[in-house]
Amino acid sequence: MKNILLLFLFGLNFLAQAQDQESHILIVDENKQAIPNALIQINALGVSVLTNEAGVATLKKMANASYIVKVTHTGYHPLLGEYFIQADDTLRLELLLEHRVLDRVIVSSETGIQRENITSIQTVELASLSILKNESLGEKLAHLPGVDVTTLGPGINKTSIRGLSGSRVVTYVNSLRIQNQQWGSDHGLPITSLGIGDVSVVKGPASLLYGADALGGVLFFQDEKFVENNTQSFSFETGFNTNTMGTNSTGAYRFSKNKFKLNVYGNYSNHADYRLPNGNYLSNSRVNQVANKVVLGYNHKNWVAKFNYDFNRARIGLPGHSHDVATTAETYETSQQSRKINSPAQVIQNHYFSLEQKIFFKKSTFFFTLGHTINHLNEYEEKLLTPDIILHLNNSLYQFKWRFKIKDYAFFTFGSQGMLQQNKNGEFAVEYLIPDAITKDIGGYGLFNINYNNWRFQAGGRMDQRYISTTQTGDFTAFKDSYLGMNYAVGVAYLTKHLDLRLNGTSGFRAPSTSELLSSGIHHGSNRFEQGNIALETEKATQLDFNLATKFHDLEFTINPFFNLIYDFIYIQPTASVIDGYQVFEYTQAEYATLYGADFAIHFHPHSMHWIHFESNATLMYAQDQQLEALPLIPPFNIKNQIRFDLDMKTKFKIENIAIQHTYYAAQNRVSFIESKSKSYALYHLNFNFKFGNENQFSSSFNIQNIFNTAYIPHLSSLKSLGIYQPGRSFHISLKYEFNQVNK
Repeated sequence: MKNILLLFLFGLNFLAQAQDQESHILIVDENKQAIPNALIQINALGVSVLTNEAGVATLKKMANASYIVKVTHTGYHPLLGEYFIQADDTLRLELLLEHRVLDRVIVSSETGIQRENITSIQTVELASLSILKNESLGEKLAHLPGVDVTTLGPGINKTSIRGLSGSRVVTYVNSLRIQNQQWGSDHGLPITSLGIGDVSVVKGPASLLYGADALGGVLFFQDEKFVENNTQSFSFETGFNTNTMGTNSTGAYRFSKNKFKLNVYGNYSNHADYRLPNGNYLSNSRVNQVANKVVLGYNHKNWVAKFNYDFNRARIGLPGHSHDVATTAETYETSQQSRKINSPAQVIQNHYFSLEQKIFFKKSTFFFTLGHTINHLNEYEEKLLTPDIILHLNNSLYQFKWRFKIKDYAFFTFGSQGMLQQNKNGEFAVEYLIPDAITKDIGGYGLFNINYNNWRFQAGGRMDQRYISTTQTGDFTAFKDSYLGMNYAVGVAYLTKHLDLRLNGTSGFRAPSTSELLSSGIHHGSNRFEQGNIALETEKATQLDFNLATKFHDLEFTINPFFNLIYDFIYIQPTASVIDGYQVFEYTQAEYATLYGADFAIHFHPHSMHWIHFESNATLMYAQDQQLEALPLIPPFNIKNQIRFDLDMKTKFKIENIAIQHTYYAAQNRVSFIESKSKSYALYHLNFNFKFGNENQFSSSFNIQNIFNTAYIPHLSSLKSLGIYQPGRSFHISLKYEFNQVNK
């Protein structure tokens, strides 16, 4: 089988022929004047090139095919579109002045051009998500409408999309699906922000393209782009946070020479216990982490290959634990801040490998990815250096996709994804939360798209099969079962210069996880004993989503109502039993559950004062089961505002911009029987960005988080039941040096 696969890939590469002639792209403004030094990027090929004094960029040895092209230049609005590039021909593109249009044009290698999408997908540059440099990746994502974060101290964050999280949200880095024991409430987002450029958030069921488990949504992270051809770049950034006395340092080297591309990154962060609003510290909320990333790119004619390796290791304290019989919030506080290793704690180590290949033909594009992920989780309960829980997860994956152009306006895509996952307890483990298990996934799909004038149509179907088998482990008995999922997606969009309308229906399915089926043990992160249920059936979801967006020269407004119906909804409920001092919680199912609400967003950028940007978004949602009882961990109504002042200073030392951020969460009084109500709160943050030095090689930022030292507890905090507050006021300063050089 392996030899057949290799022959197939080499056969495709042999068949992929490209012209050796040159292609040209001419960039002009509204007055048909050439624009020099415009940056042209074709992300699928890893190509970046600047236009010359005549506004022309030359592309060599490219196949005659359709490519998504992005053009950027200071003072102009970015242009993004799919264009046919032909040898010995010149493609002319026009840029508009920046103050004329607000709509951001962003491309995802997986989902295409953001504005052309029919489904509810939001793609943003990671750096634009928040003004706060010291926020974690999960906290940054929470600035998006419909997205929130569940927390267990600063080291553990899990993304919640429209009220669903954990195993119901699938995470991808490029084309690699990431696994990390996400069934546990005390197991956080499996990646760092190191080397990440963009993130696409799919809201709601998305099993058609992303397979099993994509019931609540998908996080799709993309690498930072390679630098322009024949250039190299070095940067180093370090930051300091007064609240945790923490440091965070990142170095990056990026190189591009003809066919070869290279990005190398390294990061180290270390934080002590965080300071509470009352001046004390939350004991054992410390975290330290190291991460590295290497990305290699190679392109030859119409063949593109990219290899990724990511590594991260973290030791994360688990706050909220005490041997006292009767506890209060003060039990977990201390007057002395510390960063020494302590218990209970988690040590997590991840290795991610992936090899992506793309081949561009005249009327089709072929994508193929092979990947492997390794996750090691050690949990220390009493002893500092001897773990009680040891879990090793290995996951091998493949993905292929072939996109055909049937007509100039019609496309068909078919593809397949598969996974072989082995989850095994360590040889010296003292406790077993789940048995040793093997999970196998295989699925295939087809998707039909029509782009006709202002209309976009999409329809597709998919079938998946999941196999789960376990072996006798400790007190666990062997188990074996299979789960079948059939899903669809259908949608229509009408797109004009000033108005976007989208309506789509999508479905998703999620087989019960091994922990929901078979877990039997104490989860120290959630302070409870969890008991599985082998009678659980597959969850099945259907979502109806409508999106209306208006766009004018200085104003954008979006409203996005949704309704998600989930049959056989799996949840955990308390029982009257107590084991080893911990209350027993058991997994069960509701006949169905409904989640519905709306996201709102506005962006105001007055033409007369184009140095001001005001952005605001809000989310309102409800969730209940068939008996009209509230579901747990549903975010309350929230609104997030930001105003930014861009300053056009001509001095060597200049303030680039000033931003003020405001977040408001209403009280959550509609709660399930396993959680308590939450109070409302408002937070304010302030940030300054500076640039200085020759050619602005140095940049710096200074921000104040939680300006008024507000004492608050988010509804999704895993420490809420203990009355533990989030961090108080903090000051953060960072300094970055960047050096760019053109290679001769």
